[in-house]
Amino acid sequence: MTTTIGEEGRGEVRGPGAAGSADRMLRMAGVCGLVLWGALLWVPPKNATAGKEQQVLAGHALKTPAGEVAQLPEGAVTVVHFWATWCAPCRKELPLLDQVRATYQERGVRFAAISVDTDGDKLRRFLEDVPVKLPIYIDGPSGIARALDLPSLPYTVVLDAKGNTVLSTAQSGASAMKAISQSIDRTLAQAASRGQGE
Repeated sequence: MTTTIGEEGRGEVRGPGAAGSADRMLRMAGVCGLVLWGALLWVPPKNATAGKEQQVLAGHALKTPAGEVAQLPEGAVTVVHFWATWCAPCRKELPLLDQVRATYQERGVRFAAISVDTDGDKLRRFLEDVPVKLPIYIDGPSGIARALDLPSLPYTVVLDAKGNTVLSTAQSGASAMKAISQSIDRTLAQAASRGQGE
């Protein structure tokens, strides 16, 4: 015999029957419902920043780790990647993105890896340990990343040659690289079919 949960002070005792099984099923369904509801709250909306990128990125000055001022490239398909040295998935993903860069650079695709780190020395030390040929910029946490209200890091945006967003993704790892590559291929193919070239 068992005491019914949630009925403190009543001392109700039930035998092993259908009523006990029904209570367990209801409790299980309630717990599953709460877990699912909580998971849905943590999923960032797809393309949460879509539409903002072009406005925020256009003309925004960035700094290289050496302190030189630079701007994002214009007139080309551009991959803008937000990351940080303290972000474990970002550290693993940067070399993967560098491989994607090597694949597409001869086709005119431009890349910008924007770190939200505040410590330029830490960023430079990281890049000594993880050498990549990606153009690296430092913008801090209150620059473009804050203006775009990014849901997480790493976060990648692919822009077409006119600056329109064709992909915004918070995916990481191999799935992100696949999505980025497919987006680049699709964008280059569309530009070629319209006779705009690359």
